[in-house]
Amino acid sequence: MQQNYFIGITLPKELSKSIAEIQQELYQPQRVLLPLTPHITLLEPGLLSMLPTTEFIPEVKKLADQFLPFDVSLTRTSSFGRNVFYISVASPELMELQQNLEELLEKVTYGRTRPNRPFHPHITLAQAKRGLALSIPYIDQYKSYVDPLLPTTFTVDELAYFQWIHPRSYALYEI
Repeated sequence: MQQNYFIGITLPKELSKSIAEIQQELYQPQRVLLPLTPHITLLEPGLLSMLPTTEFIPEVKKLADQFLPFDVSLTRTSSFGRNVFYISVASPELMELQQNLEELLEKVTYGRTRPNRPFHPHITLAQAKRGLALSIPYIDQYKSYVDPLLPTTFTVDELAYFQWIHPRSYALYEI
């Protein structure tokens, strides 16, 4: 049975609340996908659909236990072209964990699952709907709201997996 889930990191409650409030205030339903609860994704969504959570999550936990806890810094806002506006994250431990997760994924799928392109952990703030772009004034407005929150650092004590319920909605489970 195919499952849709991804591995990530939740944010501290107050920071998550602040970002979510900004997302709601600036949400443009005609141009932008419904925002998700703020989080950091560690593996490109879609890569895990062939791996049942009962098999992969215990392996992720073993790996994560080698790295946790560690600090993550949210450094600046940036974008992937004009399709996605996000907050950059910085942490040597996070990057090493993410690389190890990609290697674990390749090992357990015997190389059948590889990222389509280099994946960089980040916090998505706004994502344009297919075929549309985020306008420069919209990005600038987002920057004016989010940049005062940055830089900030927090400690990561656990990973989570996010099980998709239906598009733009998921259940959250601790790993």
